[in-house]
Amino acid sequence: MGSKVRLAVIDHITSMPIILIPVRELVKICCEEGVAQVFVDGAHAIGIWNLEDKDGRITGYARISHQIYNMVEDYYKFRDAMNELVCDGFTCKMLLSLTEKIGDV
Repeated sequence: MGSKVRLAVIDHITSMPIILIPVRELVKICCEEGVAQVFVDGAHAIGIWNLEDKDGRITGYARISHQIYNMVEDYYKFRDAMNELVCDGFTCKMLLSLTEKIGDV
């Protein structure tokens, strides 16, 4: 008999207080428990952390960029990359190069 849980939604980084959630470990537990789908909310992780889903366990990962456009000092830094993302339909393409310096979570 499978799990009754159909969807797990996990924050990657919480907003207040700011806490980095151990997403890999939680996704692994969800899969072991038979959770049908795992969705990660990475809204606060944009430009900060990259999460590689090498096993394909995460059903969806969402990032939004409105926070970047609200910071004047970072506008020019991210403008071109964000325009490219929107035109190409990607949400995390620019993060790959940024997070290589930081490392994966």
